[in-house]
Amino acid sequence: MQYLLFAFGVLGALVALTTFFPSHSAALSALAFVVGWTVCELPFFFIFLAVISTSVLIFFGGLSSPIGYIGFALECLYILSLVAHIIIGKRSAEIISAEIKHAFNVETHLKDGLPGSWLGLFFGFPTLPKEVEVVRNIDYAGDGIYRHLADVYQHKDISRRNGVVVLYIHGGAWVIGDKKQQARPMIYTLAKNGYTCVEINYRLSPKATWPDHIVDVKRAIVWIKENIERFGANPEKIIISGGSAGGHLASLAALSINDPQFQPDFEDKDTTLIGAVTFYGVMDLTNSTNAQNGQLQKILEKRVLKNKLNENRQLWENASPMFKVRKDAPPFLIFQGATDTLVPSKEAKIFAEKLKATSSNPVGYIELPYTQHGFEVLWWSLRTRRSVKAVNEWLDATYLRS
Repeated sequence: MQYLLFAFGVLGALVALTTFFPSHSAALSALAFVVGWTVCELPFFFIFLAVISTSVLIFFGGLSSPIGYIGFALECLYILSLVAHIIIGKRSAEIISAEIKHAFNVETHLKDGLPGSWLGLFFGFPTLPKEVEVVRNIDYAGDGIYRHLADVYQHKDISRRNGVVVLYIHGGAWVIGDKKQQARPMIYTLAKNGYTCVEINYRLSPKATWPDHIVDVKRAIVWIKENIERFGANPEKIIISGGSAGGHLASLAALSINDPQFQPDFEDKDTTLIGAVTFYGVMDLTNSTNAQNGQLQKILEKRVLKNKLNENRQLWENASPMFKVRKDAPPFLIFQGATDTLVPSKEAKIFAEKLKATSSNPVGYIELPYTQHGFEVLWWSLRTRRSVKAVNEWLDATYLRS
C-alpha cells in the first residue's frame, strides 16, 4: 500500500503542477485542458476523492515505510493546491466586478452565497428550471436539416419576460458540438430571469466549408428579427454570445453586421446586434500574434477553411474578428482564462486591446487567473456562478435601462 500511496502522491503532484503551469505544446495542450478544466472547476469533488483515497490507503498500511510518507506528503500538497483553487475561484468575483465597473460603470454583486445544496458543489450539470419552458427544433433556415434548428428558452410567465434576446452559439472547433450541450448555466439563468434565449445548431465541418458556419449564424439572426415578436421579445434587442469556436462566430457576427459576403442571397436583410458576450473565443485564425501552437491551423486548413494560410491569407483574415475591428462595434464583454491551453489568453488580450482602442462603445476584458478553457460550463464551479451572475447583472444594467 505504501507504493500505491506514493503513486497517488506523485499523480497528485503532477496534476497540481498541470493546473498552475499547464503545457501549451501541441502534444500536451489537450491533456492539460482536460486536467485543468475538471480539477480547477470542481476542487471540492477532488478534495473529497483525495481525502477518501488517502485515508483508505493509510488504514491499510500506506505509512509503513518512508516511501509511503513521501507519497502522503505529496498528496497533502495536492490537497493544498485544490484549496488554493477554491480561493482563486472565489476571488474571481473581485476581478469580474472590477473590470465591469471600469469598462461599463456597472456595479455587480457577485459575492452572494451560492444557492442550492453544498452537495451540488461536487458535481456540475444543471437541470431545466421549473420556471422555464423550451420550444425546440425550430427550423430557422427553412430547409429542414438538423444543423439548421434552434431552441428558444423563456420564462413560463409572460409578464416576467423582459423582451431582450440572447443568441448563443456553441463551440467545438467548428467540427463538433450541439445546441443542447453548452452554456446550460447561463441559458437557464438568463431565461429564468426574463431573457429570451435562442440556441442554434449550424453546419459543421468537414462537411461544411467556411463561410457556411457564419452564414448560418447570420440566418439565425434574420430569423430572430422576423419571428421573435411572437415569443414576446424585441427583434431590435439581440445580444450574441458563444464560447470557443462559438465565441469566434459570435464576435465575427457582431463585427460584420450587414456584411454581404456572409449573407449570400439575403444581403438586404438586417443582421444588427446590440451587444456581444464571448467566452475564450478564437479571435485570430491567422495566428498573427504567435500565440497558438500550430494545431488550430492544421484543423482549419484540413477541415474548416480547406485552404492553406499561405495561399489565401485574405480569406483567413476575413474570417478573423481580429481583422474586423470597427469603430461602430457594439459593446463587448470578453471572458478569457489566463492558463487556457486551447485558446491562448495572449490572443484574446491583444484583440480586446485593439477593440478598446477602436470602438466607440465600451469593451470589457476579463482574464481569470489559473483558469482553463470551458470554465463556465459546470454549474457548480465557483467561476461559473460568478461569471453567469455577472453576465446577468451586466445585461440588466446595460439593456434594461429605461
